[in-house]
Amino acid sequence: MWGTMRTYNMNVNEYIFERINKIAKCLSDETGAEISVTGPIKSYCVYNNPYLCELMFSSFEKVVSKENIVVAEPKMGSEDFSRFGAIIPAVFFNLGTRNAEKGITRVVHNDDFNIDEDVMEYGAKAFVQFVLDNQNGIDMQKTISSDDREDVIIRGK
Repeated sequence: MWGTMRTYNMNVNEYIFERINKIAKCLSDETGAEISVTGPIKSYCVYNNPYLCELMFSSFEKVVSKENIVVAEPKMGSEDFSRFGAIIPAVFFNLGTRNAEKGITRVVHNDDFNIDEDVMEYGAKAFVQFVLDNQNGIDMQKTISSDDREDVIIRGK
């Protein structure tokens, strides 16, 4: 049997992993079946640093206006970017590239996936605006102190 496990908290993740190992060992001892559990976690949940989000929203509003920014609900999707955010403060966003009028409606990891390339201009402008707004540096004390996770060690914290 195969499976993937993710939580929003790495301490909870470790606890569940330990419990699964204990249950597997007990089952193995009772039934004589060979049971193996592998780990550790390969993909963390993406965590957006609150202060970096504020800075990002401020910059992006200048490019696409506030009503075009949607704050998504937390998701358990797998994203390699999460590894960066587990080491240093980070912010991740999705650029809306869906366009029903053009028939561009398929989600990623699909043979028919496509993007509305006209949107790429806004993504580039948003990044440039973020750099311009923060070219004198980002207050790392505010960045680090806004991180409310207890389960990830951040450089400088």
